[in-house]
Amino acid sequence: MGKLINLVGQKFGRWTALERAKDKNGLVRWKCCCDCGTIRDVRSIRLRNGLTKSCGCLQREMASIKNTKHSQSNSSIYYSWIDMKRRCNDPNNVGYKYYGARGIKVCDRWLNSFENFFTDMGKKPEKFTLERKDFDGNYEPSNCTWVSKKEQQRNRRNNRLINYNGKIQCMSKWAEEIGVSLPALWWRLKHYPPRIAFNM
Repeated sequence: MGKLINLVGQKFGRWTALERAKDKNGLVRWKCCCDCGTIRDVRSIRLRNGLTKSCGCLQREMASIKNTKHSQSNSSIYYSWIDMKRRCNDPNNVGYKYYGARGIKVCDRWLNSFENFFTDMGKKPEKFTLERKDFDGNYEPSNCTWVSKKEQQRNRRNNRLINYNGKIQCMSKWAEEIGVSLPALWWRLKHYPPRIAFNM
């Protein structure tokens, strides 16, 4: 019997090998995670020979695209759907640490159905992005909306929020509201307390 090849961390289609699983009928198996989040034990030979590429979600997505009356496979909204799932389910995605690693998930209704996502979210406005209303909540109909890139930048978690007279909002929003440039407001807050900076 040849030396066992360690597959941990390797990608095979949508599968990522997590750890060695218990052999079955003398066949080596690996515990794998699909990009959609499904965990399953998969035979080593099927992974290495490309005989399996996903838990079945890839086939379902391809069939869904083929059968849809409004083929959106090359549309911006379709890529938003794909990116949303990758952020939550693919440990190799650059955004995974901010989403999937924090426990953010895609709801069952959207996970394997682009049609459901399209039905719930409607046509994506030009230059808008998908945003969650509650940053700690999941991707689901009640928690998602389309926002402009400007608004998304304002909603970023690392924005500086200013509380003035009980009203809390980001720096750019305050600057816009009181009619000064963002650099000017930064300068005011650096040299004066908010009570003076917002009334100069």
